[in-house]
Amino acid sequence: MYAQKYILYARKSSEDKNRQVTSIEDQIVELKRLAKSKNIKIVKIIEESKSAKNPGRKFFNDLLSKIHSGYADGILCWKLDRLSRNALDGGQISWMLQNNIIKHIVTIGSDYKPSDNVLMMAVELGMATQYVKDLKTNVKRGTRQKAERGWYPSPILPIGYKHNPLYQSNESTEEIIPDIKSFPIVKKLWKLLLTKAYTVADLKREADVLGLVNGKNQPYSLNTFYLMFNKEFYAGYFYWKDKDDIPTRHQGKHKTMISLNEYIKAQKILGNTGVATRVRTYDFVYRGLMSCGECNSHITAEHIHQVICSDCKYKFSIKTSQKCRRCGLLLKDMEAPSQIIKDYYRCTRKKGRCKQKSIEEKNIEEYMNSLLSKITIKENFYQWAIETIKRMDVEINNEQSILPKLLHKKCLLEKQLNGLINMRALNEIDGAIFKEKSEGIKTELVLLDQKISSEQLEKVDWKKVALKRLKIARHAFEKFKNMSPKDKKIIISEIGSNLTLKDKKLDFITLKSLLYIKSIESEYLSKTRGFQPKNNVEKYSDLGVLIPLNPSLLAS
Repeated sequence: MYAQKYILYARKSSEDKNRQVTSIEDQIVELKRLAKSKNIKIVKIIEESKSAKNPGRKFFNDLLSKIHSGYADGILCWKLDRLSRNALDGGQISWMLQNNIIKHIVTIGSDYKPSDNVLMMAVELGMATQYVKDLKTNVKRGTRQKAERGWYPSPILPIGYKHNPLYQSNESTEEIIPDIKSFPIVKKLWKLLLTKAYTVADLKREADVLGLVNGKNQPYSLNTFYLMFNKEFYAGYFYWKDKDDIPTRHQGKHKTMISLNEYIKAQKILGNTGVATRVRTYDFVYRGLMSCGECNSHITAEHIHQVICSDCKYKFSIKTSQKCRRCGLLLKDMEAPSQIIKDYYRCTRKKGRCKQKSIEEKNIEEYMNSLLSKITIKENFYQWAIETIKRMDVEINNEQSILPKLLHKKCLLEKQLNGLINMRALNEIDGAIFKEKSEGIKTELVLLDQKISSEQLEKVDWKKVALKRLKIARHAFEKFKNMSPKDKKIIISEIGSNLTLKDKKLDFITLKSLLYIKSIESEYLSKTRGFQPKNNVEKYSDLGVLIPLNPSLLAS
């Protein structure tokens, strides 16, 4: 009698490593025991660690190919769902069995032959396929509900966060918590980015020094930092698809690193390019701070290092060549060649044609020194102003405060949002338009709340702001000369904004408070020259910058 040959097929889903009940090894042991009890000849064992929810499994296709070729007659497996969980693979199994290509399928507890009624087999395969569909639906529903609760459902979280291992669904514990090691590092990187003194490449180097590494204990790539600084998750928001598969913005409950306003500011700093560039070698003081006054493109910087050949006097760049391009004399063989080392700034021309020419860094330095000399205050005035501010107890003039306007605008936006909700309830607008408009209003409300909080804080902390402005103005000119490039960038960003370059001239909007301080110093010095005034606190109690009747003066 002809002895049928069987292939033992054992499969386990790779996605189920921590939850699968029966491992491949266990399946093989039990099926070998079954084969021995039924006198089944096993000619090959095929193992596979891949989900059967989609067609295209390599080793499953190899199994069918061997049966088609006559290498084996039957299949030995744990259950039918080990062979298939999708309609295409299930159809192949059923067709091959009905046409006597597969002569026998043996499982734990059941077996199937061509002469049998295939209805039960079709039911089992259909149940396996339906299980996958139901599982996919349940998983999508679960992640959607998690997003609606305010927790980002992704298994991989942005750098600085991790899933709470102690979370239980029936408790009120947080599902996403800060990672103790990486959270403070990433938060510091965001703060450095907002100073405008650091490029993304600079921040990567800073992160490497601080010890920010991935799961393999390796530093992150530069591209990872570009992606990280584009994630709104750090400001408390994320997108997840709703039941209609439309990406919907959700406000997260996780601890934020930055405010939404800071996130928007960061995107403007980055230019929203999202494209990684090479790590830069030179620290240019004004790179990233200026824009072109003609086309509004970014201003980039170039380091020029040229040598004048000691033999033929030809000038060439040693960044690209180590020998004279005219006579071929090597740089090392030249006798004390003259060198030209300069830093230039020019328009990137990314927004179209631009006629602006480059400017040398020393010219920018001259402008900055001139500006700083105009806002620098003398030591005696600084000490007097500090003492004066500490003695003052002045409230903000409500008539000049912008707080009422902000509160009124918030009230109007809330009415608009309620109107949209009512229109949606009456089915007067469709869901897509409602989401677009309501999310826009919600974003405006969040930004308004932050402005209102800032305005209310200034009413309390105006002294702190005034002291900070005085500290900047104190010896600003002398200190700036000896600062590092990064410190210079920070100072520039603190004293003003909108540094533009046009016709080799710079335009800079200086903080009004610093200019007021300088004007008050002039008044103070004119009245104190030659004698010490009495009751100077009372005499100068109307100093505009020191008693901020308008809180926006100090914030400008």
